[in-house]
Amino acid sequence: QLGDVVCGDFDLGPAVGVTCRGVREIDQVDLSRSTITNDAVALGNSAVSPNVRSTVTLGSRSLLLTRTASPQSYSKVGDVITYQYTIQNASNVAVDGPFTVVDDQVGTIGACGSGPLVPGGTTSCTAPRTVTKADLDAGKITSNAYVYGDGATSPSVSLAITGQQTISSSKLYLPAIGR
Repeated sequence: QLGDVVCGDFDLGPAVGVTCRGVREIDQVDLSRSTITNDAVALGNSAVSPNVRSTVTLGSRSLLLTRTASPQSYSKVGDVITYQYTIQNASNVAVDGPFTVVDDQVGTIGACGSGPLVPGGTTSCTAPRTVTKADLDAGKITSNAYVYGDGATSPSVSLAITGQQTISSSKLYLPAIGR
C-alpha cells in the first residue's frame, strides 16, 4: 500500500535492527472499507525478510433505530397497526445492507431498507401487526426492536401503543321520568 520505503544505506551487523516508517493518506475508500491492510518485506544485499502483514481498523460501524406506529391507538380486535422502522448509519464509515429488524411483537423483518448507507444516511421499511383479544384486554401493546447488519447492532428501542376500550350496547336504558 505504501510503495517502496527507503531506509538508508548502511551495514547491519548480526542481531541489529533498524526502524523505517512510511506515511499513507487515508481516503474515503479506506473509510468505507473501515480497514487498511499492508504487507511489508525488507530487502538488502540479496537477503529478503519474511512478509509481515499489519491491519489497521479505521472506525466502527454503528446503527440507530427509530420507530413510529400508525395509528397510535387501537380499539378493537382486528385493527392493523403499521410500524415504520427508520435505520440510520451513526458511524463515520459506510454500512452495507441488508439490514434485519427484530421486533418482539412483529417478528424478524429481513432485508429492511437498502444499503450501503453513507455516514448519517437513512433507510426504512414497514411491517403490520394485527390487534388480538389479548392486546385489547391488556390495554397496551409494548414492543421492543433492534436492527443489525454489516457487523453493527443498534440499541433496542421500545414503543407503546394504547388501547381504547369502547363499550357498546344494543339496548338503551332511559331513566324513568315522573309525571
